[in-house]
Amino acid sequence: GCTFSAAVTAELANGSDVKEAIYAAKEFITAAIKGSFQLNEYIGPTKHSAHRFDK
Repeated sequence: GCTFSAAVTAELANGSDVKEAIYAAKEFITAAIKGSFQLNEYIGPTKHSAHRFDK
């Protein structure tokens, strides 16, 4: 939740409208989850830099 809301806020601050900001935040958090380090089968931190390499 915190990472997603921060991504939406950052997109809004960069001039995106609400719909664009939510779409970009969804892409960001999806990449961050896919690139995350799993501590076990249930939890692990998101990789906030993953979007840079997920193109």
